[in-house]
Amino acid sequence: MPGRVSLFPLHRIDDERENSTEEPDDARLRNPLLEPRPEHTENARSAEAHQVAEEIARLVRTNTLITEKDTNNQERVRPIEYGDIMILMRNRTHIGEYEAVLREQGIPFIGSQRGSLLENQEIQDLEKLLDILMTPFNNLSIAQILKSPIFAATDDDLLGLSIIHKDSKWYQRLLSMEAELKDGHPLKRAARLLPHWQRLADTIPVHDLIDRIYAEGNIMQRYAASVPAAQRQQVKANLLRFHELSLELDSGRYPSLSHFLHYLRSIREHSDGRPDEPASAEGRSSVRLMTIHASKGLEAPVVVLADCDNQGRHHNAYSALVDWPAHSSRPLRFQLITTKATTDQMTSSVL
Repeated sequence: MPGRVSLFPLHRIDDERENSTEEPDDARLRNPLLEPRPEHTENARSAEAHQVAEEIARLVRTNTLITEKDTNNQERVRPIEYGDIMILMRNRTHIGEYEAVLREQGIPFIGSQRGSLLENQEIQDLEKLLDILMTPFNNLSIAQILKSPIFAATDDDLLGLSIIHKDSKWYQRLLSMEAELKDGHPLKRAARLLPHWQRLADTIPVHDLIDRIYAEGNIMQRYAASVPAAQRQQVKANLLRFHELSLELDSGRYPSLSHFLHYLRSIREHSDGRPDEPASAEGRSSVRLMTIHASKGLEAPVVVLADCDNQGRHHNAYSALVDWPAHSSRPLRFQLITTKATTDQMTSSVL
């Protein structure tokens, strides 16, 4: 079957320059409380990521045709879809930069972030929500939940909550002002739902509690509406995967809320046990973004090799072992070390 190879211009990567945290020579003094440190987001990788995203968008927008064989081994021609495209990278170190550009361009994708489910904002919000159902007197946690899409309170709402009854906690203030708020106000909705969910937490299993929270809080729709269209299916899949986690603990039969929260903290501390992000829900056609190693055995009509100039940050062929006592004017021993395979046992014992 005929194919085609296209070569993008090389965006040369300078890891030492791009990862440098030093201020420029002409840096002026600034007030760190009022002015943040400038972030240089444009670099060679972001330029390459934009070029890759633009090419993917062009292929789909122009209905570029591909030839494939159907189940009867007959060739057919059809327009290319996002699901026909695979982006391969050497490793995951800079995969976030390419994902950010795809997200910015509205291109649906399935990432390759292992063990990253609990790092998503929607999952952190839900974990914080479950936590305050047990300990509702953490003002910072209350503020995070109120500002999240679960309730979508504004800064003015939180400011008003912070200035009344200063001798009480935010949770108590929230309950005390429910009668004063109009129907539909985010804080009135929170004052109604949070005590209700708190009572349920003591009477039903965690899986049923999360199911009630999803239904009564309209969680899926609220988070889907808070993100760009290209991210909605992934956010929904993440929320469903979090719900499934409650069934993986003791088969969902007897776990208490405190036990489930302890379970989440324990798997977060062990990198091998962290749950992965699921594939996008509802089978939406999405670009696959993964490492070359993870793609073994997979095929795709269109394959993009990205970040090809990634040589790593350690280019030195040798490292040095120096024995220099504090009282001595010069080192007692200086030894250049190459690979572990060529290092003798005596040297290895002091490394």
